[in-house]
Amino acid sequence: MPFRRLNAAPIAAAALAASALLTACGGGTPRGDTTPVVPPATYTASAGVAQKGPLAAGSTVTARELGLNLSATGNLYTYATTTGGVFAPDARFASPLLSVTATGVYTDEVTGADSDGPVTLQSYANLKTETMLAANVLTTLAYTRTNTLLNVNGLGFADARAQAEREVLGAFGIALAASPGAFGTLDASTDTDGGHLLAALSSVIVQGRSSTQVQALLGALQSDIAAHGAAINGGNLQVIARGEQALDLVRVAANLSAMYGTSVDANALAQWVDQDGDGVIARDEFRIDD
Repeated sequence: MPFRRLNAAPIAAAALAASALLTACGGGTPRGDTTPVVPPATYTASAGVAQKGPLAAGSTVTARELGLNLSATGNLYTYATTTGGVFAPDARFASPLLSVTATGVYTDEVTGADSDGPVTLQSYANLKTETMLAANVLTTLAYTRTNTLLNVNGLGFADARAQAEREVLGAFGIALAASPGAFGTLDASTDTDGGHLLAALSSVIVQGRSSTQVQALLGALQSDIAAHGAAINGGNLQVIARGEQALDLVRVAANLSAMYGTSVDANALAQWVDQDGDGVIARDEFRIDD
């Protein structure tokens, strides 16, 4: 009896139907990796500002993504400042840790004039806990110390940066029970303790100096603080003291008011400096602890 050859088409169709049914019911085992692909976390910042007085419009700000040890990952984003040193960091960052570098000509708080050359400012930011990118004199002074405390002393980023900021203030003779804000959140144009603190200490750094001298002083203080914390050497302490005693804070307040279009009180700035040379800032002259 001859054998009849079966038609393969119905069998193939049945197999496809069974496979579809199993897949729909969750009982199939599709070929390949079925682990869901989670898109990388992205982080954003809502605002940015670069101030040594305000950097001029068109100054360059670069944000670099960092790894956990604060080493660069290779991704970087460049922005240009507008009036008041403001910039718009509109990227979506793959890492929450960033370093920010800003370079440009600035308005001198002491003279009210544009600087004779550029200055470079640095800072770190953590977009897990903050939404602003800022580079200023204080973030610059804390920058290398933060890296040292993290990579040499083994602190986590938040603790390293907080300690570095306390030590920067300590170098200026300032000890606070509560911080007026992380340095990267401060804006010299605001009528706040933090804004006045930043404006006052930035003025101390620029007092009587060209842009080249300002950059050199920032570098010297940054290195000294990185190595010694608040216990900076006597020469740098004298530089700070002479700058504080030479400031004309009424003039500085008037210049700041003109720069930012706000009313700045010279007495609010004076709270953060030691103008009489007794080693105590005005805020603490009559403070009695406990």
